Amino acid sequence: MECLPLLLAKVSELQTASRVPAPEPMNSEVQAIVVGLTVALTVGMIASFWVLFQKAGRPGWQAVIPFYNSFAWVDILGRPVWVAVILCFVPWVNFLVFLFLCLDTAKCFGKKTGFAFGLMFLPFVFFPILAFGNSRYLGPATDDTRPTSIG
Repeated sequence: MECLPLLLAKVSELQTASRVPAPEPMNSEVQAIVVGLTVALTVGMIASFWVLFQKAGRPGWQAVIPFYNSFAWVDILGRPVWVAVILCFVPWVNFLVFLFLCLDTAKCFGKKTGFAFGLMFLPFVFFPILAFGNSRYLGPATDDTRPTSIG
């Protein structure tokens, strides 16, 4: 019985010695930069989708409404509505659907596959280029009667 208090003391001593120190909290300047960058990128993407929707003949406000913007984007691309449901609600599959929608978006605006890869992997750069550049909406990507662009 005398060994039990000694054993408990030794276990407590080992637990205290093996504790990992708590990480330093993030510097307030770094937090401000991260928040500012996040807000700037979000505003830039909202503005880009607003302009893209207007180029496609839709009201720009549709780009701002969560979930509804997915349905409107899919409609602009000429895809069925169930694609938007997958985009919004099915984990992992939604990433693949997003990749195909980026490909369709590039086609709708007369861009090639390389630009579509830019939309997929650098959306904060390529969606503003598509929106504020001289590209124009050519029609749904699934429409075979749509004119094709050489550029």
